[in-house]
Amino acid sequence: MPLAVVRKLPFYLLLAVFVFGAVLRVVYFDPAISRTPDERTYTRQADLVLEQGATGYRALGQELAQNLPAVSRYPSPLRVGYITLLALWMDLTGDASVLAGAHLSLLCSLATLALIAFFSYRYLSPVVAVVATLFYAVFAFDLTIFRRTWEESFMSLLTVCILALVAYIARENANRRYIALAGFTCVGFLALTTKENAGIVFLLCAAGLTLHFLLQRNRSGAILTAASAAVAVLAYVVVLGALFGGVANALTLVRGYTHYSGINPYSVQYDSGPVWLYPEGLFLASPFLFLVGLLGIAAALYRVLHRRSSVDIDLPLGIGLLTVSMILIQLVMNRYSFRYTAPVYGPICLLAGIGFDAVLPALDRLLAPLGRAAAYGILGFALGVAALRDLNFARERLIVPETQDLVIRPILGLPPAPVPKDSPQ
Repeated sequence: MPLAVVRKLPFYLLLAVFVFGAVLRVVYFDPAISRTPDERTYTRQADLVLEQGATGYRALGQELAQNLPAVSRYPSPLRVGYITLLALWMDLTGDASVLAGAHLSLLCSLATLALIAFFSYRYLSPVVAVVATLFYAVFAFDLTIFRRTWEESFMSLLTVCILALVAYIARENANRRYIALAGFTCVGFLALTTKENAGIVFLLCAAGLTLHFLLQRNRSGAILTAASAAVAVLAYVVVLGALFGGVANALTLVRGYTHYSGINPYSVQYDSGPVWLYPEGLFLASPFLFLVGLLGIAAALYRVLHRRSSVDIDLPLGIGLLTVSMILIQLVMNRYSFRYTAPVYGPICLLAGIGFDAVLPALDRLLAPLGRAAAYGILGFALGVAALRDLNFARERLIVPETQDLVIRPILGLPPAPVPKDSPQ
């Protein structure tokens, strides 16, 4: 085999994995599945904005203000980033049905898969790229959301975009940072206006990048990053104020929606419970991602501690800290829906790739007596079996007509929790 071909084998393998993931999404996209109330709500909101423009947002805001407990059971009209994107997509495609959002989710899922492959290949390693892309391709939760008119596929894409921009900004020289920081601000604004947890991802990444520059004694980089985050937050507040009758009124609606959506009967019954339910659900969906992802965090921590320098807080550790932080936020909030985990679908898969890459030298030495070809064949077979197990879990438990959401209790086969008597009706 020519040497040039051998050197490009990881790239060809990565390309094959991406095609595999894309084919899975085309095969399992089913326009005939029954649609959920959330999907119909997003479609109605986007259709109203498409017809009426900013006036449509005012009407949706008044509807929310007049009956916060009831309207808060459904997607918030304050998520103007996704609603506007969906309205623009409807205008572009000429399709204002509930399927418009499903096709948009499919496009976002394919874009996320491609971006994970490119980002990890460039900034981490070919091994991380192949493993992360493979397990995102078969990730049960993404294979559920990409068929739905939900914002989660878009949030997953936004998170990987933010990570890619952070890596670029941190590693490029000052002259190339300005355009990337402008993009970082725009993507951050989209995250803030799409859903609360996507906004948290942006703010955590902005804080991490600012800290990175401070540790590098790069004061201008830290100031520019903090300023970019501040501009995105200011733009978010101004836009909400303009669309919903003033900043004070918009923030009141945000607080009210957040409060009532967390205590509505559906959330209490299906996405709450003991703290161990959430990690159990993650493990059930993908034992490989759960265990090897922990290895990825451990490897990133060891790398920093081994060097004994805070300057070496690098991209793998940043991905690990972001993932752990977002999971801890869900645990504290006691909201165990894996739709809320969507912003870290990509980082979870990247961590698994980092963990596998960290133990690969030890596995290589262990299997060396068998020969390199046999060793890589065994490792490839093991990865294939793990990926097939995740795909079968998705096919049997989630990509079925009975699954209408990613709340924890149905996934684990548990009965609904009792609703407190004082819960809003």
